[in-house]
Amino acid sequence: MHLWYPFFFVFMGFAFAYFSDPAPLNFSLTSPNTLIQDVTDTLSFSVYVENLSNGDLSVVPDVTSPDYNFHVTLIFSDVDLGAGDVNTLGSAVPTTASISPDSDLRLGIEVGPRKGIILSGSADLTVVEADCHDSVYLCVQIEPDSDQAYKDANNSNNIRCVDATDLRTCDPGTE
Repeated sequence: MHLWYPFFFVFMGFAFAYFSDPAPLNFSLTSPNTLIQDVTDTLSFSVYVENLSNGDLSVVPDVTSPDYNFHVTLIFSDVDLGAGDVNTLGSAVPTTASISPDSDLRLGIEVGPRKGIILSGSADLTVVEADCHDSVYLCVQIEPDSDQAYKDANNSNNIRCVDATDLRTCDPGTE
């Protein structure tokens, strides 16, 4: 009986406790104000992530170093990927974002409105000439890290985009 008891909790933790739905609900750029074609810009941003699961057993638990709960990437797109559209840019490669402090990637998220976390970070991105006139959205994607302590119950809401049309400068020196 004593040996079965610890196994039960391990089984319970695996089977019930970690089906969560962290989703980016608000995404904003904090700097710079321009994206120049063929120039690598360091973009700083902030994203509010909330757990949209329903149920008390859907909490994203904290993890300890060296593990992380979340993997954050930024990507340029010609469409709003958050609406489920498909990106057709040839050079659109997700860029891993650096989150500061990186310990925020270990945070858990309770279930419910206004119980989320804010991740602040930056990424080096370049709008290439071939895509500059088509790249109108900048998107953030929050995915479970390989070390995560939860399972994402809904992968369809992991992306949030902002319109970057007014931020970009294509054909620098000619506009």
